[in-house]
Amino acid sequence: MALLSSLVQNEMLVVAPITTESLILTATLFLSVCLITLKGNHELESHQKAFKVSEQLQHAEITQLMDFIAVSIKEFINSQHINAKIVEHSTNSDTLELGFTFSFPVAQTAIDAGKLLRWTKGFNCPGAVGNDIVQLLQAALDRNSVNVHVGMMLHPLFRL
Repeated sequence: MALLSSLVQNEMLVVAPITTESLILTATLFLSVCLITLKGNHELESHQKAFKVSEQLQHAEITQLMDFIAVSIKEFINSQHINAKIVEHSTNSDTLELGFTFSFPVAQTAIDAGKLLRWTKGFNCPGAVGNDIVQLLQAALDRNSVNVHVGMMLHPLFRL
C-alpha cells in the first residue's frame, strides 16, 4: 500500500487488522493503525498502535463498528508523536490518504469500492452486507471529523 501511495506522496496512513501471524483480523480482534513514511534508499519508518475490538462491537450496527475505527484513527493521528511526524512530512493536502485492509469476503469493484458479501470470523454487524465498506468507513470518518480520505481498500482472496 505504501508503495502505491509513494507515486503521489511519501506518507500513507494504513489501517490493518493484526494477529500474531499476519495482517488479517481473526480471533485476536485487534485493529492496528499505522503510519508508514517512505524515506528513500529502501528505508521506511513505521509507527503503529493497536486497538482492541470488543465482542459487543462484533455484533453492533455497522455504524458503531465504523465509528470505532474512525475514532481509533483520530486518536492515533492526534497523539503528539504521530502528529509531529505528519507535520514534519506534510504534503500540499491537509487530508491524509488511507489504505484500508478489510479481511472479509468483499466484491471489490474498484480500488476504493467494495460490497461486503457476508460476515465471517464471528462478526455479524447489521447494515453492512451488500453495502460498500469504503463508503461506510468514509461516512464514519466524516461524521467524526477525521480529516482522512479512504484512497484504497485491500482484502485477501477468499474462496466463495
